[in-house]
Amino acid sequence: MSDCMREAFSELDVTSEVLEVVVIPPPLPQPRLRLTTYGYTGTVHYDFPRDSDPVEVFECSAPDALLARYRLSLLRPATNRALALSSRVCIRMNERGFLSLQYMITSLHHNDTQASFVEFFCVPDVDDTEDHRNTDDIASGDISP
Repeated sequence: MSDCMREAFSELDVTSEVLEVVVIPPPLPQPRLRLTTYGYTGTVHYDFPRDSDPVEVFECSAPDALLARYRLSLLRPATNRALALSSRVCIRMNERGFLSLQYMITSLHHNDTQASFVEFFCVPDVDDTEDHRNTDDIASGDISP
């Protein structure tokens, strides 16, 4: 998953101010994790289907899709250095949009491989405007790329 996350974050629009994270649970069509940016060059979506190879476990206890937006400038420290060094990534988001990015970083120490974990917690950005889609659009299936 680390390689795929590195690829996703390298392809997202860097001119965007926000990163939108959507978790679509299994009861809905095409369950997946979707990362979206809205920048000067347009909208960029990056999907991780729940049954794709990089996804080891996809769990969502929410009955409906979860959507939260985060300031991309505040996420960059969590997605640059730690992601570059990681061998595994765990992403969790609760119903209130609090995001946890946990990275497993392995290192060789005295001929012994050791794992360390780095975790970032992100609070969602409150957005009162209706510039972007909402969870009703997602739940109704209006989530085309």
